[in-house]
Amino acid sequence: MNNVYLNQPPVPGVSDATRRAAFNNNYAMAVAAGDPRFNAKQYDRAGMSRGGGQWQQAGVEGAQKMASGIADAYSQDAQTAAYNANNQLAGQQSQEQYAQQLAALQQQNAYAQAMAAMQRRQQSMNFVSGLLGGLLK
Repeated sequence: MNNVYLNQPPVPGVSDATRRAAFNNNYAMAVAAGDPRFNAKQYDRAGMSRGGGQWQQAGVEGAQKMASGIADAYSQDAQTAAYNANNQLAGQQSQEQYAQQLAALQQQNAYAQAMAAMQRRQQSMNFVSGLLGGLLK
């Protein structure tokens, strides 16, 4: 006996607009983290002015933060794209299984109809042979 499960629509995933917005936000945060003025604040000491070394170190840290932030932004965007692709693949697989289940039901129905027709023919042959057998005796 074949069972057919109702076809479920695939999970929609993350929309392209949301994905672009998240990437743009992550990218902008990474670029903002690269600003030396933001990174120099951690080197401030009360009553001391900022020196060239502090600015240089803040620039180096800013470049490192910006590079890692941009890499993370692209990595997260790639993960979101992979998530969407996997959702789409799962949806297509579900549709394929649904189609195969329906085809199996149609095949089973055709087989049952063919067997019923053959049984009807056999019964009519038995009936005719019974009549002829009774007449020939």
